[in-house]
Amino acid sequence: MCTIPLQLHNTEGEKRQGLGSYLSVRCAECNFINTIQTNKTHVNGSRGPGVFDINTKTAIGLTDSGLGARQFNKLVTTMGIPGITAKTIKRREREIKIPIYDVAKDSCLRVIEEEIECMSKSIPQEEAATPEGLKAKYDMCWQKEGRGDHTIVHQELAPFWVNTQAKLWVLRKEPNLHDCPRNWDKSAKAMEADTAARLLKILEETTGLQVDTLIMDDDASTISKVKQALGHDVEKWSDINHSTKSVSNALYTLQKSTSYAVKQNKNDKEHLRQNILAIVPHSFGIHENCGSWCRASENHKYKSLPNGKCLSGDDLYKDLCIIFKTMANNAHKLAPCGSTKEVESLHNMYGSKAPKRICYSSSEALCIRTSASVSQKNLGYTYLSEVNTKAGLSPNKVTIKHARELQTERNRQLSYSGKPDVKRRKIDHTLNKTVKQATLEKKEGDTYKTDICLHNISECTEIPYIKYKPELDKIELFEGTVVVFDLETSSLNDDCCILQIAAKSTKSDFNTYVQPTKPISTATTAVTGLSSGGSILYYNGNPVSASIPEAAFQSFVLWLDTQSPVLLVAHNCKTFDAKRYRLDRRSIFDLVDVLAPHLERPTLRNFAIPPLHQVLTTLRYYAKGGFLSEIGDIHGISRSSVSRIISSVTTSLVSSLLYKIKFPLDQPSLREIKQDFHNMYGMPNVVGAVDGTLIPIIRPSEDEQIFVCRKNYHSLNVQAICDAKMKFTNVVAKWPGNTHDSFIMQNCSLSEKFENKQVDGWLLGDSGYPLKPWLLTPFLNPSSNGEEKYNRCHKSTRNVIERAFGLLKSRFRCLHKTTGCLHFTPKKCTNIVVACFILHNICIDKSIPQLDELLEDDNNENDHEQPEVFNVFRDGINNVPPL
Repeated sequence: MCTIPLQLHNTEGEKRQGLGSYLSVRCAECNFINTIQTNKTHVNGSRGPGVFDINTKTAIGLTDSGLGARQFNKLVTTMGIPGITAKTIKRREREIKIPIYDVAKDSCLRVIEEEIECMSKSIPQEEAATPEGLKAKYDMCWQKEGRGDHTIVHQELAPFWVNTQAKLWVLRKEPNLHDCPRNWDKSAKAMEADTAARLLKILEETTGLQVDTLIMDDDASTISKVKQALGHDVEKWSDINHSTKSVSNALYTLQKSTSYAVKQNKNDKEHLRQNILAIVPHSFGIHENCGSWCRASENHKYKSLPNGKCLSGDDLYKDLCIIFKTMANNAHKLAPCGSTKEVESLHNMYGSKAPKRICYSSSEALCIRTSASVSQKNLGYTYLSEVNTKAGLSPNKVTIKHARELQTERNRQLSYSGKPDVKRRKIDHTLNKTVKQATLEKKEGDTYKTDICLHNISECTEIPYIKYKPELDKIELFEGTVVVFDLETSSLNDDCCILQIAAKSTKSDFNTYVQPTKPISTATTAVTGLSSGGSILYYNGNPVSASIPEAAFQSFVLWLDTQSPVLLVAHNCKTFDAKRYRLDRRSIFDLVDVLAPHLERPTLRNFAIPPLHQVLTTLRYYAKGGFLSEIGDIHGISRSSVSRIISSVTTSLVSSLLYKIKFPLDQPSLREIKQDFHNMYGMPNVVGAVDGTLIPIIRPSEDEQIFVCRKNYHSLNVQAICDAKMKFTNVVAKWPGNTHDSFIMQNCSLSEKFENKQVDGWLLGDSGYPLKPWLLTPFLNPSSNGEEKYNRCHKSTRNVIERAFGLLKSRFRCLHKTTGCLHFTPKKCTNIVVACFILHNICIDKSIPQLDELLEDDNNENDHEQPEVFNVFRDGINNVPPL
């Protein structure tokens, strides 16, 4: 091999590996082809060729800058440089995962040590024997907003200890072995409290110190979960920034006074309370109770108020006093002036490295990017040098220089923005912008607002009476605590929200108010004294402290744990259950016992949805229909979970209880049915009434045209036979909406039994069915008194099937077109229809009354008059022309 320098124009081939290449360059002197690397390589793994440093550093750079493979390739290809495949980037991301994890973890431990050292220096020597507890700051950053179906969150503490929880879609097939980041199976809304408890537990185990103070916002029920997990009391401090913003959202003009008063009275609860109560009088020109923060004079100009003048108006003064009284009642949480602004800055880093417009939930990339954010927060921009060292990459002077320049610029910005005159200009600019925006909105009026068209509240005018006496279980002996509880709701409608939970036992009492999520009716306010203004709940005109629903329910459950074992005594609960789930309590539990073996699946999940919860969710959908998201909100689960639960419970119900729908073939049962029909209107030898009904469904994706019924909507044509007690003995629910009733009967397996004379008796059908020896239909043009008498008797007796359909759809509104349609595939809709028929028969067998108003069958084109009672004897039937 010669030593003559190679020339680039003699390159004869190139083998690309990402951004690196192997060039085949021919020597002009000796004609030997040399393989030249365009970049340094390093070893990754136990075998295989070396990996180009440029590819691994590209993965680090994409993580640091918040870009993905697609955005990077758009950039380099625009400059005429070949891009890099997503597969190559994913491999290099997995290579740098462990180094970034290690740097993030080491930085967290380093910051914790610095925190403990600072605490030890600040504690006097005489108090060193009793170490001070940790003060932690906690908040959540949502990677992608949503209802919890496909949501990723980052949760962190200060010092910045990060944990990422990912809720991913369930795979349809068994995945290959991989490092799966999935570690959460409940809804995204439940992440915050659970992860806070786990992070604080890890922090205590790492430091050996207790966390005695938690600074966070007031938007979630986290503190009770933390106390339960840590096993000791933790003081909750409200974040001053969130508290001030909650006031400014409603009253932007008083934001400055509120913030000033809070900061002037740091750690002074009583003075803070007095000064908050003095803010409203101060804004109206009354300064007798103002503190040192007030700078008002005789000709004082209120810079924060319109036109620089104080407010006026008795009604406005009264309303503002109520709002600030609520804030004053929470002075003990505001006095420490806790702030989570450091955590908020970490949120910005998350947003830059894992943008919300790109969801990284399908891979471990999210964990890598959050770890990079934590490393940058703890170590600054120079963390990249440590990542290169951990990954075994060559040092990069350009990277180090650029990181130092960024850190210098960041320090300069922090120093500049911390100057008083800069802060003042920023506040004035924000205030002027807010005032200008508010002025424009005032001139334009409400052009966009949630539920702007919904002004009227549909409400019941009286409390429903108990329509039947519930069957009560007798308790001979109970050794425990009897707890009597009751609820107050926003209205008497089925879709109302809970406003108050109260309970009383021999040990203690419980009472909590719940933030209203729906308007409160005037009738409810007149009875309970509860009213609302925005998110504030009032009792007899005075504001009360209200929790979000999740926090209120959790507090009630924790209180019940202190009373264990408990016997709950509720007002009218059986009627409540029957009205909302169409079955009484005993029937629901019997149903759960039958379906539980099919609904309990082997799982390692800690929070699998129990069979009772699944059955109640499904029964609620059957009873009310509508949107799955509303059913999920009522039962605290996601829309996708509701869909899966309904499919699973319906399939199990149909397979386990199909025997509830059975046409009798034995003579004793047939004689009983014939006697029941004969007792109605004297029609002899009748074993059932048959008819079809249309069940609306969503437009199918396949063969859509055959599901369009005669009324021009997509449906299933369901044929059913019932006895005199309106109990269904045969159901055929597999035919599309445009199928004729006679065709369904002709292809029904039961018709073969009648043709083969396995059944001795007659069916009664309308004129849509053909006349057969075993199927009686009315005369289309009766010409004699006997024929008219037969038609009247036939119509009155056959009317039982119409009433059975009406009762069915009154019980289970998901089958009625007034609630929309079934939002499932035709096959699943068939199972839901059969399941509702089964439950209807259970209600008939157990004599469970129908609490709602009885509906007529919405597919019945003829109005059925109330039948007259008369007798038709066998001789009259025998006079009918031969069949």
